[in-house]
Amino acid sequence: MDGFYYLHTNGEVIFKRTEPEVDSPFVKKVWALTLTNRMDAWTIALEGLFWGAKKERIEELAKKWGLTFEDSIEMLMRRGKPREEEISGLRLFIKEVLKMSEEEYWLKAKKIMGRS
Repeated sequence: MDGFYYLHTNGEVIFKRTEPEVDSPFVKKVWALTLTNRMDAWTIALEGLFWGAKKERIEELAKKWGLTFEDSIEMLMRRGKPREEEISGLRLFIKEVLKMSEEEYWLKAKKIMGRS
């Protein structure tokens, strides 16, 4: 593990090397991050959006981590059954970060995954 990201009540997603105080009234959510684990990055981005992270901060992290449309397809093919916050977060990621409609996203995704 390389550190932690936490969602502040002001919508900022902040990195810390040490675990933040989860009992703080300013901490909404905490995620552990291993830099070599792509799923950690996706979890932070998707759950962050679900829990109210600022769109601009998630866009910044997505760019930094290479969370692209193509990478989202890879993530979906490797991930097990998603939780509701991940599903809702993906809907927001599609709209706010990828700037696509859900219909456009899934049509393109199905072509890549070999489904019609």
